[in-house]
Amino acid sequence: MFWIRSPFEKAAQLGGFVLAHSALILSELQPGELICPFSIIQSGRRKQVFDYEAESQEEAVERGKADFDDLKDIAEIWAFAREGLFSGPDVEKTDVIVVSAWAPGMAEWLGIIQKFNPPARGKFGLIGEAMIFVNGSEAQGKQNRKLNVALSKGILDRNVDWDSWKN
Repeated sequence: MFWIRSPFEKAAQLGGFVLAHSALILSELQPGELICPFSIIQSGRRKQVFDYEAESQEEAVERGKADFDDLKDIAEIWAFAREGLFSGPDVEKTDVIVVSAWAPGMAEWLGIIQKFNPPARGKFGLIGEAMIFVNGSEAQGKQNRKLNVALSKGILDRNVDWDSWKN
């Protein structure tokens, strides 16, 4: 069966791979350590990693975002991961993995946010399900289901024990 995936589904799949890779790194960090922001580009079956080390996390994130303009010319799909904080009207600040993903045909990045407990709080663990954002709004309905299928495929592609990290 031939299945044509949308650019958003392609981005969500690589985003899932990068999310799982981020979780693996975070699960092995010592309390107080932060993940080094990184991107993975994919061309065909080949994936390439770019790390963004800097004096500060903010500077590293800016380098990663700036690198997007150069990398999108050589990548079929691109995803960028970093740590962040998430808060909302009824939510305390929570540590999150933030993944931005892009594929040709997309006007804006796809956003993926996964809440987690950092090792500094005892034991690394994922909190709830990942949230997927399209054009700045959380994906809903059929679009959310399709993107979550692609995200899950990417997580499986990374071959980590994702479920063991869920709280």
